[in-house]
Amino acid sequence: MKIKKLLVALLAVVMAVGVMTAVAACDDPKPAPPPENTKSFQLTGEFRQDLQAMGQGFDFMLDLNKDGSAVLARYNPFGYDSSDAASNKSYAAKYMEGTWKEAKKDGVDCLQIKLAVKKADGTEENANTFYAYDVAGVYSFDLNFPIVPGMSFTRDVTLTGGETKTYADGNAFIQAKKMTFEAPAHVTTFESEKDGKVNATAYVASDAKIYLYTGYTQIAQGTYSKNESEMKVIINDSPINVAIDGNKGTFEYTYDMGGYGSTTYTFVCKDITKVPAQGPAAFEPVRYEGTVGGTTYSIVLTSETDCKYANKQMESMFSFECTYAIDETTHVITLTIKQEPSNETLKGLWAGMKDIVWTLGDNGAMTGVAPAEQA
Repeated sequence: MKIKKLLVALLAVVMAVGVMTAVAACDDPKPAPPPENTKSFQLTGEFRQDLQAMGQGFDFMLDLNKDGSAVLARYNPFGYDSSDAASNKSYAAKYMEGTWKEAKKDGVDCLQIKLAVKKADGTEENANTFYAYDVAGVYSFDLNFPIVPGMSFTRDVTLTGGETKTYADGNAFIQAKKMTFEAPAHVTTFESEKDGKVNATAYVASDAKIYLYTGYTQIAQGTYSKNESEMKVIINDSPINVAIDGNKGTFEYTYDMGGYGSTTYTFVCKDITKVPAQGPAAFEPVRYEGTVGGTTYSIVLTSETDCKYANKQMESMFSFECTYAIDETTHVITLTIKQEPSNETLKGLWAGMKDIVWTLGDNGAMTGVAPAEQA
């Protein structure tokens, strides 16, 4: 009897454990693994634009991997660095990151690509969603990217590609896109130094041209004149006198980076006898500056009839090409723009400048009267 009761008790325990296990299995089901993406894509693009201090262009490589990750690499070939991708300062392996998937947009098959700049603290900047469409086997879309991560200053580049992977990795991409620096043809140079190292070079050509570089980046170019007793350089329509001491020549140039500060370089040539004699320009540019309503403007006369008119703060980025006439009695200058701006920003800028009446004075000064003050 005791044995029978013991068997019944053990059977009850086994049944209870079974029920509990079944209930637990129902309450905590294991999620099915997501199906593996069988496709991968690679799209590339080239961006070229002279952005002055921010560079002259970039190359992009976007890998859309089977695991659904999207990784955008960016390479600056104008850094002239073709070293290993892992340590190359001109190459960013994960310039932007995100995800991708095959999708439909407005009923059309496409690739949905989400990209953003990933910050060290885990947050994102410049996040956006793009859609790449297949045309004759080639996918393409316009990528809006920040010139400097985290900044609102952006540009667009067209990326194209497909399932064929053109570049195996970052090193293959760098080797395909690398550039070799070639200095302008020149007869001699002026060099600027900081802390005992050359930080800028002015290449003097035999045809009266001069080219200013910081490292591998051209920051300005101009012309020069020279005789036995003096030398003058004209850069950005502004004449600069070269100070001569024996055979040494020295001049200063301030590089304005368009709202990102300015740097003054002192260029020195140890032997300016190597600079060929050049006659002066037929017309030497004349520069005027004046302030109205707290804003400083510049007018540079570049010839007997042509000039450049600009908001000085933005002058390094753009100026309006004009023709001019000067009243011989009042010295009032009348400006006529050569081409009306089509860009909305420039339209607004020109609207605030065109009706100011300027009177030219001495030593590059000019006096302006705003439209509201005119009788």
